[in-house]
Amino acid sequence: MAREFVVMLDAGQDDPMALEREILGMAGYELRATQCPDVASLLAAAEGAAGIMMWPQIWLPRISSEVIAALNGCRAIVTYSVGFDHIDLAAAKEHAIGVSNTPDWCVDEVANHVMALLLAANKKLALHDRTLRAGRWDHRVLRPLHRITGQTLGLVGVGRIGAAVAARARPFGLRVVAFDPFVAAERVAALGAEPLASLDVLLKQADFVSLHVPLTSATRHLIGAAQLARMKPGAYLINAARGPVVDEQALVEALQAGRIAGAALDVYEHEPLAPASALLALDNVTITPHCASYSEEGYLERRTKAAEEMVRYLSGRPARTPLI
Repeated sequence: MAREFVVMLDAGQDDPMALEREILGMAGYELRATQCPDVASLLAAAEGAAGIMMWPQIWLPRISSEVIAALNGCRAIVTYSVGFDHIDLAAAKEHAIGVSNTPDWCVDEVANHVMALLLAANKKLALHDRTLRAGRWDHRVLRPLHRITGQTLGLVGVGRIGAAVAARARPFGLRVVAFDPFVAAERVAALGAEPLASLDVLLKQADFVSLHVPLTSATRHLIGAAQLARMKPGAYLINAARGPVVDEQALVEALQAGRIAGAALDVYEHEPLAPASALLALDNVTITPHCASYSEEGYLERRTKAAEEMVRYLSGRPARTPLI
């Protein structure tokens, strides 16, 4: 009798998925790795699969309600990502398909990256690097540059990563404030942050606004022209969450007009960032290529946790990080 199998979407050609094969194989399941650039190839690969594991690649087709309705025998979907906006959770629930993400493999990495972006923005390191490479030795290009001690960091969202950023920020002498309608004020205060009643209040107070929310219909363009206008003229926006949380065109216009001091970004509304993007031409922007989560250790941890979660689903055990 053939073993049940799990299909791995968009497996890298240079990676045989040996770790996942071992974990699934020890539990009696086969792993079939494939690359699926479109819905037709995805459905062909997933035909008869008991489970789907997937990388959060922008070129993969979304696991939409139409895709879910066409699946045959699928009992679980596990994504290697923290975000899950590429999976229709309502449709999965309707078809009794379990869905999990891997939310806790890169907390340290992203929190550290956010602090690196914050410090780089505060010290204007990108501008310093560019001017020095251009042959100009002149610290005056950095002015005005202010001491970080005593400035205010505003966290929009205080889940795992937001909480980790709060812990890292306090030793730098930053005052930390936070807005999260889903977290009790007592919990926010316990993290060493001052809970605020609204996003608007945070935007008006913060010298650095750091975003830590998932991408949902409610958070898409959470930061737009109106919100950017409420920020301090000397404030910086930091985004290592999801690109579409920010209206990128509105951000570019605010940066070009000097309505805010700058931005430090790891994620973008359209990825990969186009060579013609206006962000690349701005001296008051520090950018990295959606790499905040990466470390060698984290890469292995996410793979292990994702494979173990799939085994839980298929063997009938409670999932560790279910989304529905």
